[in-house]
Amino acid sequence: MTLSSLILTIDTVHQTFHTKAMQSVSINLTLRNFIIGYYIVEYEQNGSDRATYGSKLIENMAQKLSHIKGMSSTALKLMRQFYLTYPQISQSVTDQFKIDSKISQSMIDQSLYVPTEKLLRVYSFTHFIELVKIDDELKRTFYEVETIKGNWSVRELKRQVELLLYERVGLSTDKKSLLQSLENKKEVFDPISIIKEPYILDFTGLETKEKYNEHDRIDLVFYHRVLKCHILVDLKVRAFSHADVGQMNFYLNYYKNEISMESDNPPIGIILCTEKNNIKVEYATAGLDENPFVSKYKIVLPSIKELEELVKEDLEDLI
Repeated sequence: MTLSSLILTIDTVHQTFHTKAMQSVSINLTLRNFIIGYYIVEYEQNGSDRATYGSKLIENMAQKLSHIKGMSSTALKLMRQFYLTYPQISQSVTDQFKIDSKISQSMIDQSLYVPTEKLLRVYSFTHFIELVKIDDELKRTFYEVETIKGNWSVRELKRQVELLLYERVGLSTDKKSLLQSLENKKEVFDPISIIKEPYILDFTGLETKEKYNEHDRIDLVFYHRVLKCHILVDLKVRAFSHADVGQMNFYLNYYKNEISMESDNPPIGIILCTEKNNIKVEYATAGLDENPFVSKYKIVLPSIKELEELVKEDLEDLI
């Protein structure tokens, strides 16, 4: 083992567990909010002193919970609605918290819901906030499925709802082509970026940073329709480091295992480093054999020299 490979290994280990930690925080926030929503509904139905508070219950709760970040009346109403909209999530918390599973089973249409495990693994709570706004169950399920298939960011989900994608697909004579046309235009969800969400910051007690460094997320993601694979681009405003390959390979493995469809080819990474007038571009393949990369990918992708020249031209235009 060389020092370079040691650094690369440690960086990969860090990135792997960092992402797992972020995903764990996201799931626990979602479950916490679901359970709070359950207890609010339970109190509204069976609380011994519920008549005392009536329609002012949520406002009173927010006032008494003001010592906990993220417990505004608006947030509490969202948690209540979240529980009522996604009762199937109780399957994940029934054993630990005494949540009546009979409630959830009677409310679930088994033919119209995404498996709970998939919901919790793919969505952040901010995704759920957008989804609970959709009253029609079939329409909501459509956006749930498309969000998972396309790995949509919250902003992309919101945008597609505003652009009436569900209605446009319903009216289209070629529904498959319409959905495929979104691939090159979508903004994908980066699981590491959830640490920046206000709900996560409140939940963890972390302070909002005015700036996030380049290590916090991948910079650009494209889907290549000819190669049928994701292209991840990492931009570095400094000299190239072997640790950059480890970071990129971590992203590639995540996309390969969690994002790519079975019909997709393995993702490819492009590391682009600039230091003064020195431009360096590296391809990363995360274990993809060199032969298929050369024969299938390189004939379609721009060469390293072409990418370097392109960046130089763009830099010259800025000077």
